[in-house]
Amino acid sequence: MIIDAHIHAGPLLTAAPFPTICDAGTGDALVRLMDRAGIERAVVFAPPWKGGVCDPTYAMSNREIWRLQQRFPDRLLGAARVSPNYGEPAVAEARRCLEEYGLRAVKLNSDWEAFRVAGTAVVDAILDLAAGLRCPVIVHCGDAPRSQPAALLDVVRRFPSLRVVLAHTGHEFSEDAIWMAAAFDNVYVDTSEARMSVVARAIAAAPSHKVLYGSDIPYHLPEVELAKIRLLPGVSTQTRDRVLGANALRLFWGEGA
Repeated sequence: MIIDAHIHAGPLLTAAPFPTICDAGTGDALVRLMDRAGIERAVVFAPPWKGGVCDPTYAMSNREIWRLQQRFPDRLLGAARVSPNYGEPAVAEARRCLEEYGLRAVKLNSDWEAFRVAGTAVVDAILDLAAGLRCPVIVHCGDAPRSQPAALLDVVRRFPSLRVVLAHTGHEFSEDAIWMAAAFDNVYVDTSEARMSVVARAIAAAPSHKVLYGSDIPYHLPEVELAKIRLLPGVSTQTRDRVLGANALRLFWGEGA
């Protein structure tokens, strides 16, 4: 089973002037893309807001993610995207998404939304909510200074039951992200946008259940991102299967051994 742990979907893809490489602007287009690549399930969330429509709090996009999850319940798992810059309304949006919509993860991007992940009351409230509901938090990771892996050390220590996915394996700070995945029980990495050498390093250095395949659709082709894992030499079939799907199945769906 192949599970993609990092896909952007929703109305902002068709409204915002962001360059994309493939079509995920509608649920039908996304599922066709998944079928073409052999992806059975995916974790989906809104792309960054960059004009086109007015959705700075991601309320419109989160509703669409909920609709996608409702329409394709066997294929798509929705993650709530929120901007803590909006204070208590951001906490309320996260609560609505997780408790009313039934979305099962949270996406934060401290670089794009320009906020500090550690030590702020609003972010803490969102993280506490996610931890209490056992919803993983996917954090854009790798851009200095706000989204470096080191910026999340305080969070993973203070919220030991919160499962945190460091997206993109920390980009240019990949060694820090891989070290955190090895050092903390509640930290994972996804392979989206990561160089093949970084993917190899993550698989070799982090526990085999801590690495998740991700494509970053529609900004990257899933077949190319899959090849970074499939073509790696010296990786056992069992480890490859974990990275391609079993790890995400356990983390997001609570299924599997």
